[in-house]
Amino acid sequence: VFVGHNQDTDHMLGQSDRVEVVGTNLIASGEVIDVSARAQQVVQAADRGFKWQSSIGAVVLQREFVPEGKSVNVNGGNHSGPLIVARRSELGEISFVFLGADRNTSASIAATAAQENIMPEATVTPTIESTVQASAQTAVVAENPAKAMREAAAAESRRIDAIRKLCAGKFTDIEAKAIEESWDATRTELEVLRASRPVPPKAGSGTNVPQTAEVLTAAMCMAGKLPQFEQAFDEPTLEAASKSFRRGIGIGEMVLLQAEMNTGQRYRFRDPIVDILRAAFSSAALTGILSNVANKFLLAGYNSGDNSDLEIASIRNVSDFKTVTSYRMTGAGDFQEVAPSGEIKHGTLGEESYTNQAKTYGLMYGIPRTDIINDDLGVFDRLRERVGMGAAKARRKIVWTAFLNNGTFFTTARGNYKAGTDTVLSDAALEAAEKLFLDQADADGNKTGLMPALLLVPTALSASARRFYVAQELRDTTASTKYTTANIWANRFRPVTSTFLGLANISGYSAKAWYLLANPAEAATVEVCYLNGVQQPTVEVADADFSQLGIQLRGYFDFGVSLSDYRAGVKLKGEA
Repeated sequence: VFVGHNQDTDHMLGQSDRVEVVGTNLIASGEVIDVSARAQQVVQAADRGFKWQSSIGAVVLQREFVPEGKSVNVNGGNHSGPLIVARRSELGEISFVFLGADRNTSASIAATAAQENIMPEATVTPTIESTVQASAQTAVVAENPAKAMREAAAAESRRIDAIRKLCAGKFTDIEAKAIEESWDATRTELEVLRASRPVPPKAGSGTNVPQTAEVLTAAMCMAGKLPQFEQAFDEPTLEAASKSFRRGIGIGEMVLLQAEMNTGQRYRFRDPIVDILRAAFSSAALTGILSNVANKFLLAGYNSGDNSDLEIASIRNVSDFKTVTSYRMTGAGDFQEVAPSGEIKHGTLGEESYTNQAKTYGLMYGIPRTDIINDDLGVFDRLRERVGMGAAKARRKIVWTAFLNNGTFFTTARGNYKAGTDTVLSDAALEAAEKLFLDQADADGNKTGLMPALLLVPTALSASARRFYVAQELRDTTASTKYTTANIWANRFRPVTSTFLGLANISGYSAKAWYLLANPAEAATVEVCYLNGVQQPTVEVADADFSQLGIQLRGYFDFGVSLSDYRAGVKLKGEA
């Protein structure tokens, strides 16, 4: 147990001897051990009625990102994304603080058990109740009642005089309450300091617009020119951000603002950057705002570009990193007629299966001291390009590398592969491909019942695929050929073009091969699994390591890829 999260001997208060989880509460108890002057000040302030607030220090061991538009139930309440849920944390310390991240917290010291309610600095971590037990209680016995009365009257006069000097006629409500409730000078001074702390900027028009984390996030996204930022926030939030920060707010200004709000001190960039960052990150507010901004820029980059792999893949959620096994469609699960006796026969899983496994992919990225001082919001645009687009690029290459490694997946023996000069994309070749798809059967010789829905092609065949899809008629230029003018393929197979199919650095590439695939919602040739259903990378923000000056970001993504059901598509070589 420390004072103010300062982990040195001068700020040690004591230690817990019991920590247990009871329902949604974390209950800790212990003793005041240190005998230093600072520890005695904490005890004496508590004895005199000062209401300490609390904060915890914990290491998050398992986290879950909840994207925007989703909600999660934590501790009996629903919370809307984007946010990070700490599913497992390791408690390191509890601190007595003047002002906690949650204004409703309290901490107390008494000779007998007294409860201390601590709300951690992350909105999704559990409420903690802890008990700190003092080793002794001081008792004052008055030997002379008359003398004691005079001393008490003098002490009361000095107390009231000190309160009035501290309030200086500016904080009349605090002054009245302090006198009425017998506050001492220390507590009064702290309350005056709290009331004097700077508040976030008011709107430029003079209107007092609430500066919530969402408003500050919106202001940074607007200033950083997040693509289509107006779709990421509701109208009141955008209006508040526009009124309060007409010229925008940069990353440096945000850091200074949070440092001042957390400590009540004024900071300038001529001050040591380490001190500014330590003050700015002393509460969870800055981390949450920067993480929100970073994730929005990252998502904009992640969703841009060639996402054809997601158009043909099925999606699966997994709860851990273990290998999962799935079974392909076979006749073993077909419904059978129920006998007059009412007995329903047991179905069995077929022997055909495939495995998939989520793995973690990540990247570290830093915001250096120069970008903070320069108030450079371009750092988030670079984050969009390097981390967001980089994550999408990694996913695409992994998906297409798995898909194109299909030499034993699409075969003549399986009835889902055809080669020869007649497989070049054409009217006749489409007819052959459709027949090949529909003629597929399961292990028991039964038709799958699947219908082709997508025409997957490399870039060299993109125009031809679109032409088959939108043209209303087909014509032959030779005068002696008989033909029909109606295009029977119009609106039949939605064209999907992938820039990766013809990429020479991926094994199995071809600029001529093409595929007819089922709707992936029904059956898919490739499957992508995501850990806990999180289908985009997550960015986390923190103060940089001691050896660096700046802010550190890390992006990570948990997913896996596997070929799945070979009956969900057919491949035509497109050449002899």
